[in-house]
Amino acid sequence: MTDVDWIEWRRGNPVAVIECRRAMHGDSAEDAIAHFKRLNRGFQFEVLCRLSFELRVPGYIVGIEDPDPDQHTYQGARFVIEEVVPPETWPKGRLDLGSIETRRIGEFDEQEYAQFLARLGGRPATQGKRG
Repeated sequence: MTDVDWIEWRRGNPVAVIECRRAMHGDSAEDAIAHFKRLNRGFQFEVLCRLSFELRVPGYIVGIEDPDPDQHTYQGARFVIEEVVPPETWPKGRLDLGSIETRRIGEFDEQEYAQFLARLGGRPATQGKRG
């Protein structure tokens, strides 16, 4: 079984596929992203990439480093965002996960992350590997 956290919509159209991973046990946001890429032998990473490819929208992995995971807000949290860059054409059979690139978008606090989400849909969709 696998899933993605959500598909962001604007005016009835998908604009992004997003997967969030919370850093646990003192790990960093980057560690959370690396863990997601390996989870279920990379299957969840492949699903995120495939959805991004098929919907022609960006796919994002969000690593969340939360100083107080017991609180009900993300106040003081650090968000690291990577964009999945799917291949130009989808191969037959299983995708070689080593060929999937990600591109670091940036590091954000709670307010900046909310602004990032609000801006989704205001840029062109991912159309395969970019230079």
